[in-house]
Amino acid sequence: MRRTIVITIAFITLASTCATAAGVQFRSIVRRGGLPVSSCTSTVTVPLRFAYDPLAGTDQVATTVVTLRCSPPQFLGTIALTAGNSAEFGRRRQMWRNGTDASDTLEYDLYASGNANAVWGDGTDGTTVVVVNRTVATYTALIFARLSYPQRHVSAGNYSDTITMIFDLR
Repeated sequence: MRRTIVITIAFITLASTCATAAGVQFRSIVRRGGLPVSSCTSTVTVPLRFAYDPLAGTDQVATTVVTLRCSPPQFLGTIALTAGNSAEFGRRRQMWRNGTDASDTLEYDLYASGNANAVWGDGTDGTTVVVVNRTVATYTALIFARLSYPQRHVSAGNYSDTITMIFDLR
């Protein structure tokens, strides 16, 4: 009986030390023909955060909202997202431990819809951009994120990534 209790306590301790906090920061570029446009601003109203637990056994989904405001209204063509830390879309995006440790990563992807049928990127490596093609004073983009399970060799700690959202005006 005593051994069973000791094993159970050790297991609970192991589970709590493996949990990690993870988040993705968004910044934006609003441009027309590759040049910055100062009449538009964007804000992230809901931070994108995960609490990764390797014992949970299922993918984790999170959402964030980015709002673009233009005065005067502008014709918004497309919205693209960069690959962040991983620098390529061929693999999943990566959050790095302590924001700088590329040897210790959590993999995730971003989508424009909850069904996660196409990775939101810049149109390369099988990714898609969001096509708006209308005049907007305010545009709200909902971003879905999926952190896949299982992921191997994830150390406890804080993981982060920075994604640039590119609003292309026409």
